[in-house]
Formats: sequence, C-alpha cells, structure tokens
Amino acid sequence: MVSNCLPCKVELKEANKTKEHIIPQSIGGRRTIKGFICVGCNSKTGNGWDAAVAETFSGLALHCRIKRHRNALPAKLFETVSSGKVWLNPDGKLFPGKPTYEKTPSETGASIVLRAKDIPSVKQIAGKLIKEHPEVKLEDVMAQAREECTYLNDYVIIPLNYGGPERGRSFVKTTLALCAEAGINSRSAEKALNYLLGEDSEACYTFYYSRDLVVERPAESILHVVSIQGDPETGLLLGYVEYFSTCRVVVVLSEDYSGDRIQHSYSLDPIAGCELNVTVSFPFDRDNIRKIFIDEETAKQGLSEALADTLRIAQNRSVNAEIRKICEVTLEEVAKELRMTTRALLSNNHPLFYERLQSKMTPFIEHLAMLTLKNLFRQLSGRFDSNISFIMVIEDLARAYGNQNLALHGHD
Repeated sequence: MVSNCLPCKVELKEANKTKEHIIPQSIGGRRTIKGFICVGCNSKTGNGWDAAVAETFSGLALHCRIKRHRNALPAKLFETVSSGKVWLNPDGKLFPGKPTYEKTPSETGASIVLRAKDIPSVKQIAGKLIKEHPEVKLEDVMAQAREECTYLNDYVIIPLNYGGPERGRSFVKTTLALCAEAGINSRSAEKALNYLLGEDSEACYTFYYSRDLVVERPAESILHVVSIQGDPETGLLLGYVEYFSTCRVVVVLSEDYSGDRIQHSYSLDPIAGCELNVTVSFPFDRDNIRKIFIDEETAKQGLSEALADTLRIAQNRSVNAEIRKICEVTLEEVAKELRMTTRALLSNNHPLFYERLQSKMTPFIEHLAMLTLKNLFRQLSGRFDSNISFIMVIEDLARAYGNQNLALHGHD
C-alpha cells in the first residue's frame, strides 16, 4: 500500500520515512508512528508547530520534572515576583539568574563575596577578578568556595499561552497521527486537513472544559491524553488532546466520516514516563458539536481550575521528593558519622538521627510556612488569584512524616 506524507503528499519510501512522535517528545511523548510524515515535514512541523507547544509547556514540564526518553529538559530562565530572574533546572533546583559579587572595604583592603550557580562558575568569575589583584592566588580563593542550599521564598512566574495557530496545528496533527496508528486514512479527515494545510482556514479545534471527558480520571495524577472516535451514524470523526491535565482540546476532524465505528486512545504519565489505560468519552452529536466552539467563559474558568489542580499535584510531589531527599541525606550522613549501617541506625532509633533530621528539616518547614503566609496576604490584597492552598502542602508534609514514622520534634 502506497502512503503519502500528510502535509506535502510526497510518496513515502524507506529513504524519506521517519518516526513521528504522536505526542511531542519535548513534553514527554514516547510512542512513535512511521509512514505518517516525511523527514523534511517532520523537521519543519517540529521546528514550527511542535516547538510552539514545547515553549508553552516548558515551565510546567520543568516544574513537574517530567521524564523524556531522550535528551534531558534544558534549564530555563524565569522571572520571580520580587527576587529577579532564576534558572529552573530539570531536577527542580533553582539557581541565580546571573552571578553576583559583593565588595566590602576592610582594614587590609577589601572582602569580596562571589555567588554563582556552581563551583565552576565561581572559579571562572574569580579568575577574572584576580587579574585586577595579582597578589591573590586562585587556589586560595577556591579553597574557601562552598556549596550552599537555601529555599527561595518567592513565586516563580511561569507564563502560559495555549492559543495560536501553531499550537493549534500541533494539537490537530497529534490527533491525525493517532488516526494513522488506528488505521484511519487521514485523508478522510477533511476539516483537519483544511486547517493544517490552509493558512486562513477556520480552526477545527476548541478548548473544552464544560465537563471532564476523561472517564474516572486517576486521582493525584498528571496526564497526557490523545484520543479519537469515529462514528458513521453521526458522521463525526472527533479527537481529544490533553496535556498536563490542564490544556484540554476537542478537535473536529471530519463531519463526513463513513468508516467503521472506532475509538482509540493513548495516554501517559509524563512524570513517571509510563503509559496509562485511560478512557475518553465523546458526548457529542451533529446538533451540539458546533455549540462548544462558543463557550469561551466556561473554557477560561475550567482552564484556571484544571491548572490549579495540576500545580497542586506537582507541588505535593515536589514536597514529598524534598522530604525523601532530606531523610536520605541525613540518614547517610549520620550512619557514616556513627560508623553504622543505615539499617542498623533505623532499627536502633538512634536519637542523633532524629535530632539531625529536625535541624535539617526546619529550614524547609519555615520555607513552606513563609510561602503560605505570602499566599494568604496576596489573596487578601486581591493581587493573587489562585485555587492552590499551601496549607494543603503543609498537611501533606505532616502526613508524609507520619507515613515514614518520623516526628517533627526531636527524639526523646
């Protein structure tokens, strides 16, 4: 069977076939399809349509710490509310947006304090400053360098822009890729093809939040979902795309579908990197499908609520990950100091472990408390519109302690 590239219609042969990610790899998609698009169009749409999606969700991808099956997420620079710019790394760590140094006069000359994201950066800046002070040796400076971890008591601003023709075409292409995987000829999706290939064509997709189309949505999960349904009785071939459980899009691929009745879905947890079994409902017919394209206010409210829930889930996971990290580091540190195995240390309930754990955990608890107060003050002043409750984060923190049989106080 001869197959042709979706955008340019060139015949696909072994020399020009390529694997296309159904969900963009940049946001955690893993499953691919071959025989759908040529090498040239894959590159063109990837650098255009899919790149716009990658840019839109880059902040959420970093915040959620998604796993990609190749090429780690790159760090990205973000503004904060009041602390300047910071780099957000894929492991969740934040670094200053740019190196700084403070020069303080002293009786013997001056004292200079350098701050940068890592030791190599400090060494690079120190090397430049030492050129002005040849009497100072670089090795003496670096001998005083140390890594210090603190918590940012501020909000990182993650801009989101879901709209626009490039993102829209990426959504539609994703549903067509799933159609191809299910054996549906993409040429039967006339409305989708008109939108993809015609610059001035009417958009065939809309953001949809009037009801949750994911049946029995998994609790405390962040999802990517793409689904299609073809119904010859209504003549509708529909698609659904959902990214990070927040961006929810219904696509009208065709209003003249005459193939077999079919439903096909692909879903994954981008944080764990594993596929999920998710069912999507399509409660639409020819009479109501057009009405969903004008429900803009519901879409805005629904997007706000879905985004708040996604951020809450991501925040809770981040808190639990930090708890685990502090516990593991403390356990290894105390075990080494006492020359005990970690198992023996836990079995003996050694008081030093709990004392050290309280000391190390205190800055984190203070950080959460500070963000809670800031959130409440901003809500009271009307400058912060959010459904996220940092009180819930602290409650989850206490539950996590309980689950691990750890106390918030020193061991008696």
